[in-house]
Amino acid sequence: MIAAPAKLTVTQGRGPFFFEKWYLDTIVADGTLLIIVLGQVRILGLRLARFAAELYRPDGSSIHEPLALGKICRLGEARLFDGGRLTPTQLAWNGPNLSGDLRLTPRHSPSQIRDPLLRHGRRQLRWLVELPDADVEGRLTWPGGGLDLRGRGYRDYLALDILPWRLPIHEMVWGRACSADHASWWFQLTTREETVAGSWRDGDLTADVSIPRLFDQRVFEDQQLGDTSPLRIGLARGVLRRLAGDSHRTRWLARAELEGALGWAVHEQLRWR
Repeated sequence: MIAAPAKLTVTQGRGPFFFEKWYLDTIVADGTLLIIVLGQVRILGLRLARFAAELYRPDGSSIHEPLALGKICRLGEARLFDGGRLTPTQLAWNGPNLSGDLRLTPRHSPSQIRDPLLRHGRRQLRWLVELPDADVEGRLTWPGGGLDLRGRGYRDYLALDILPWRLPIHEMVWGRACSADHASWWFQLTTREETVAGSWRDGDLTADVSIPRLFDQRVFEDQQLGDTSPLRIGLARGVLRRLAGDSHRTRWLARAELEGALGWAVHEQLRWR
C-alpha cells in the first residue's frame, strides 16, 4: 500500500518556552538500526537546535553523530538546518562522523491518538506519527566506510509549550515493529490525572496498548534522559534537563512477530521519579 506523502507538522507554540523534535528510525533486515533526532528549542526568543544520528550494527559496533545547530528554518514543506534538509520524503545531512541521504516512501497515512495529547491551560503537548511505516533507501557514509541502507522506516513529531516544571508525566512507553508487509506502533503516557494509550497496526488505530510478541531483546541505551545528545542544546541544556526531570530512559532492539511473520522492533520506557 502506497500512501500520500505526509506533511511535516507545524506548531507555533505559546509563551516563552517551546520545544519540538522529529524522531526517525530505520530498521534493516539484518538488525542494523539507524535513529535520527532533529529538534529545536525556543526560550525567551532565543532559538537553538540539535541533530543527532545513531547507527547501531549487528556486530555491536555503533557510530554517533551529535551536531549543534544554529536553528531549523522552514522553507515550504522542507526544514533546513546546517548541512542538512528534512522533507516529507527525504532526509539528508553531512557530518564529520556520519553522513546520509535517505528517501522515504510511505506505506500508510499519518496516525495519532488525539491532538493535543495533553493540555495545560492554553499550552499543550502534541505527538503525531507522521510516517507509521515507510520504505527507506539511501546511503550512509563515515570516515573509511559506508553502507547502502534499505529497510523499514518510521517518523513521529513531538511539540511542547507546557512549562517544563508543570509537565505532569510519570511514565511513557513507546515502541514500533515491522515484519514482512506488517507494521505496528504502541504508546502509553501516564500522568497524575490520566493514562493516554493507543496502538496502531497495519492502518488500524485502537485505544489500548497492543504489543506484538517480542524476544531476543538487547538494551542499546540505559541512561538519564537529560544526558542524551538530542537534549544537549547549548545554553538551553539546563532548561531541557529540567524538562526531563529525574527521568530515566531504557531502549531496546528486539525480534518481533507480527501476523506470524518475523521482523524487528525498537521500543523504550521513560520514567520520572
